[in-house]
Order: sequence, then structure tokens, then C-alpha cells
Amino acid sequence: MRVEIKELRFSYGSFQVLKNICMAAGPMVTAVIGPNAAGKSTLLRCISGLLKADGEIILDDRDVKTFARRDLVKLLSFLPQETNGGAVLTVFEAVLLGRMHLLSWKVGDEDLAVVSKALDNLKIGHLAKREIGELSGGQKQMVSIAQSLVRDPRLLIMDEPTNALDLRNQMEIFELIRRIAHDKQITAIVAMHDLNLAARYAERIVVLKEGEIYSAGDPASVLTEEMLASVYGIKARVTIDENGIPQVIPLGPSEESN
Repeated sequence: MRVEIKELRFSYGSFQVLKNICMAAGPMVTAVIGPNAAGKSTLLRCISGLLKADGEIILDDRDVKTFARRDLVKLLSFLPQETNGGAVLTVFEAVLLGRMHLLSWKVGDEDLAVVSKALDNLKIGHLAKREIGELSGGQKQMVSIAQSLVRDPRLLIMDEPTNALDLRNQMEIFELIRRIAHDKQITAIVAMHDLNLAARYAERIVVLKEGEIYSAGDPASVLTEEMLASVYGIKARVTIDENGIPQVIPLGPSEESN
């Protein structure tokens, strides 16, 4: 699915959060980065249809405003930062609910197989019979990611999906997201804080600053020392490895941030 955004604007009351956002994303991983309060979460909620913004959000040549909610749910999966894990369900049942829009009155063998595969891919199959309330914060986050993936979406929107996970799990999750995006031609738009993970796993990066797009492009062209000073207010050294992947090495606050 191709996503095209034109002149997107959104305000909470009199406070304008997004200002004339123009961007596009195709079947790959696009990372949205920027400091706190830059507008990342609001942008993702607008793309998912949860917030009604001014401007245009086009999904495969069709404005998102023309979709009935039930049809939009079939096309995209949105994982917010905060997820509710308070229901008295097992892990398997909770992930199966992620396929609710595809289920008839009867759960089929295919649905059960998809859930089992998702749990195995995320290496949480051993938690299948555990109740959600018994899990750690990181384990609950893995369950939420599994719920998003079993929906078989064409557009996957995730707001900092690995913020409760250790580094190894973060890397494994982003490897999985990138592989699924390529294999199934899914467009994945992911808000991220870790710049080096964004550089490693996203093919395209969009940088937000104060509700506007500061820059967009491949990681090597976007993650520059000048951008880091201007957007994040830090001094940093950026190196490029043998695969052309940039690595950000923070050195301290920049003079611009003082």
C-alpha cells in the first residue's frame, strides 16, 4: 500500500501540532523520528484515521476520510505507545483477538496456525497459556506486537513498539518487521527514538521538528551532524560503516541548545 500525505495539519484546540506535513511511504520500513513533542504520535494517529486532520491522507489513491471505519480496520493495524493489558485472557486468546475482523462465528485452523506462528516468530510461544496480567511490561509489549502482525495488514503503523524491550529483543523485532514488510509488500511506518536502530532497519527516515518535516530520505542523507545539532540540540559524530549505514555517536549538548 502506498501512503501519500499532502498539506496535513492538526491542532489540539488553539495549539497547532502538525504544520503542512507532506510525505510519502511505500512497501518498506519508514521511521519517523524527532525529539519529544515533535508530533510523531499525532502524525501516526492521523494516518490511522483516529484523529481527523486537515489536508489529505491518501491510501492507494483513496482519501482515508472516505473509508468506513470497518473497512479501514481491515487495511491497517495501529499499535499505540500505551497498550491495555488488563483483560483476563491468555496470551494466545489475546493475540487471536487481533484477527477479530477476519473471524466468522467459528475460529478456523488457519487462524490458530497464524497465531501460533506469530508467537513463535516473536519467541513467546512458551507464554501462550499465561494470562496477560501475569506478564512483565516487556512481555505485554511483545503480545501487542503479535496482535498487530496477525491482522495481516497492508499498512502497519507502530508508535515506539520496542520501548519496553531490551536491545536484543528490539533488534529481533525490527528484523521481523523489515522482513515482513519486504516479503508481504507491507508499508510499515514506525515512530522511533533510537536513531541507530532507525538507521539500521529503516530504508527511509522522516525527521519531525516542532510539527514540521525537517528532512526526509535514506538514513545516510538524513542522519547528519547538522541535523542532530538543529533538531536534537546535541553534538554528535556520525560515521558510515561498510554497508553504508550511519551510526550516531553523541558527544554532548550543542551550543545551539544553550
